[in-house]
Amino acid sequence: MPNDQKVEEVKHLQQLIEDSVSVVTTTYTGMSVSEMTDFRKHLRDNGLKYRVVKNRLLFRATADLDKSYIDDIVEGQTGIIFSNNDPIDSHRAVDTFIEKNPSVSLKVLGGTIGDEVLAPEQVLAIAKLPSKEQLISKLMAMLNGPITSFVRVLNAPSEALARLLNRVVEQKSDGNQEE
Repeated sequence: MPNDQKVEEVKHLQQLIEDSVSVVTTTYTGMSVSEMTDFRKHLRDNGLKYRVVKNRLLFRATADLDKSYIDDIVEGQTGIIFSNNDPIDSHRAVDTFIEKNPSVSLKVLGGTIGDEVLAPEQVLAIAKLPSKEQLISKLMAMLNGPITSFVRVLNAPSEALARLLNRVVEQKSDGNQEE
């Protein structure tokens, strides 16, 4: 018979899973308390939630939600990063932390975006993708380039005519000064 505390924990996990657009699972075996504190602070600074979970309670929460695919990326001592906004935030945050702290024994077990399960290599590869803002700015630059070139082509004859007239005026004024 489950106790009230475990029932509450399962409900809380279900709420976190339902609210998140992506998750990343990690194993933290071998991390010191100060390293774990730094990791949690790094995640909080990036607007992410981190939970160390009992696998059995997580399995119960995912089974009740029909999201048992998350169970495939859980192994041993597991911590889960929940991202509520940008699906790639959790991937980037864990990758950044690992790059800045290579001696830390944090290991990515996998991740999800929506219902898609990702291998650890895929999680770290997605973390390297440009942000949404960077992609939008590149797209705008690509769209703006042809328009700018078109405007230059349209303006070229009038600019050439203006330069020609300016030279004629300069020649005439030079000719009047010599007389």
